[in-house]
Amino acid sequence: MDNFKYAFEVNEKDKAIQYADMSFTDLRFFRNAKEVVDRAGYRGKYPDSFKAFNEKYGITPSSFKKVHNTLIRKLWVSPIERHALRYAFTHGGKLKKNVINQIWEMKDEISQCEKDGLDNIIPLVLFLKKSPQELKKMFGKGVWKKLTKNSMTRNLYIAKIVATEPSSDINLLLSVKSKHLKLGTGTIFAYTWSNINKWLIRNNLYNSKGNPSWGARNMYLDTRNMAAQLGVPFNEKWSLEKMQEKHDEYQEKINARKYDKEPFSYLIKFKTKEYVYKEFTATLLHSPYEIHQEGTAMKHCVGSYAGSVGSGDYLVYSITKDGERSSTLGISVIDGEYKFHQHYKHCNKHVKDEDEIMLADSLVESLNSQ
Repeated sequence: MDNFKYAFEVNEKDKAIQYADMSFTDLRFFRNAKEVVDRAGYRGKYPDSFKAFNEKYGITPSSFKKVHNTLIRKLWVSPIERHALRYAFTHGGKLKKNVINQIWEMKDEISQCEKDGLDNIIPLVLFLKKSPQELKKMFGKGVWKKLTKNSMTRNLYIAKIVATEPSSDINLLLSVKSKHLKLGTGTIFAYTWSNINKWLIRNNLYNSKGNPSWGARNMYLDTRNMAAQLGVPFNEKWSLEKMQEKHDEYQEKINARKYDKEPFSYLIKFKTKEYVYKEFTATLLHSPYEIHQEGTAMKHCVGSYAGSVGSGDYLVYSITKDGERSSTLGISVIDGEYKFHQHYKHCNKHVKDEDEIMLADSLVESLNSQ
């Protein structure tokens, strides 16, 4: 440093650096020589600006960057190295300047935690910018006691989430697995702490990557919307099983309102209302309500065929085995002839059982022989 045209003057108390007419009082690392010449006001074409900088200051921009960054690290990072390494660097090694500033801001409180043997509370002190006494008052004795028993890492996850989402449910956070807390606020598991997120968390409906069970999420939303439509209770604390039960109950009530339970007149005296083949039974669905119920239960689109059944252009059979729904058979009616159209299991999965496949073929043949 002594060989340069000017000396680097360092003020440790104010964490400031002076070089000739340039002053630096904030935490800033130069990434390259271009940033140095820009900071000095040389914004012309390169390398002319590099040359002008060198002529004025007696040091190349590259060398200035190296010395400056070394001094900045000694002033801002080295005195708090332990905490900086733990909290202020990303996994890629990038320094988080805001966290370094926070460490300095809360340095006295952090030191007190160390003296009191409360190292595991430091993340909460740091990221929430409160002393242990303030945190205890903020959270209450019961929650504070649980936090003091947590590991430093677990409290770090919680602190980052609460700092981002101050309205977070701390009791819920304490119940969440660390592998999910680790995902923090930067993923789909966003901890916005909406009621649906709380429900998904309580029922452990997130995988290790923080992705929710979309089926369960949609069931929650559907149940809540149907409850509002019907004016009946909805409880965000229902278990997964209870939510499914209420979903089906409310869906049935909605369908009862929306779809007529009266059978289509021409099907009242239809000859083949039931057809049995070995262990499988095909039951004719007579009304819009029955057809939509089938679609809801089997999670496919057969409900949309109710109009075609009403016009006499289509038949829908529910296939059961041992009293349980197994598949749905759709049969087209074209010029008085019955033709196989589609045959699907739950969620439109293909039918693979040979007897179940044969039932469909045999039923169509039987209808055409009437």
